[in-house]
Amino acid sequence: MIKLIVNGYYRSGSTLLFKMLELANPKTLVLYEPLHPEIFFSFMRFGPNYIEPLHNYTIYRCYFKLSKFKLIKQLHYKIGFNYFDWNKYTTSFFDAIHNINKPTILQLNRGHFILYNMYQRYKCRFIHVIRNPLDEWLSFISPTIMNKKIELTICGIRLPSLLKTIFKVHELPYIWKMIKRKIQLRKTGPFYLDLEFELIKNKFKLKLTPRDRFDKFILLWTIINKSAIAQVNRTRYGMYVWYENIVLKKNELNKLEKFSNFKFKTKEIQVYNKSIFKFDMELLKEFWERCERLGIKNDVRSILKTSKNENLLSITEI
Repeated sequence: MIKLIVNGYYRSGSTLLFKMLELANPKTLVLYEPLHPEIFFSFMRFGPNYIEPLHNYTIYRCYFKLSKFKLIKQLHYKIGFNYFDWNKYTTSFFDAIHNINKPTILQLNRGHFILYNMYQRYKCRFIHVIRNPLDEWLSFISPTIMNKKIELTICGIRLPSLLKTIFKVHELPYIWKMIKRKIQLRKTGPFYLDLEFELIKNKFKLKLTPRDRFDKFILLWTIINKSAIAQVNRTRYGMYVWYENIVLKKNELNKLEKFSNFKFKTKEIQVYNKSIFKFDMELLKEFWERCERLGIKNDVRSILKTSKNENLLSITEI
């Protein structure tokens, strides 16, 4: 049964909460990014103890505990790139997960526009994580790889994992489809930025023409967080939290535990203190110039003010 959703735009800190929840709740199924278009293909190629380099953590471990695996994998594939919409494919997929007889937490990261739908259908709580857009952008374009390795790849797929996968003869049709999907995704920029901008542009019929990927990021950050905050404000079973407040304020995790009814392993937090407020004044000035040109300055200010954090509020005064 789906009990809790953790959501956030990429590099916002949602995986940090995923780690703390999984470590503190061993009897709970905690699934990493179930809407990721490659997630089932990814963990098929690695074992449960594989440490994913970007997060330096075994993010696929809980997928090896899934019951109804074959059905859930088939339903997942049908979603394709329509993961921003609440439709028959996303509904069927999450229904199958909800029917697992075990308390379940989902770290969605692509559920920005369906949080309230999921609350209504599954009576679950949801938390949306927001991060200072400047630090998030810096992390976005140059994510820290904890375990750097030089590996041979084919179409962006590590050769050892590909060889391991293709020996699963019964999975070859699925594997071929996923390789084609992966080739398509490789062309869409860091964290699928180009693809997701087009998806959201079509969804909201945006008339804006961004100059580059930084423009796209700013627009997506604004639209995604504005939508999530609006959904939180519709129900007492939704909550938003700022990454900076999680790191800096000791009582923030207590609030999350009280709201979610789940424990968070707090020792994991200490590693991340150096990842906040890394931007310089030049980037800050450029950011606000772009917001002005894109016509979203007031929306960005409104989002930042929800942080109630003096350091974050100070960047709205430039």
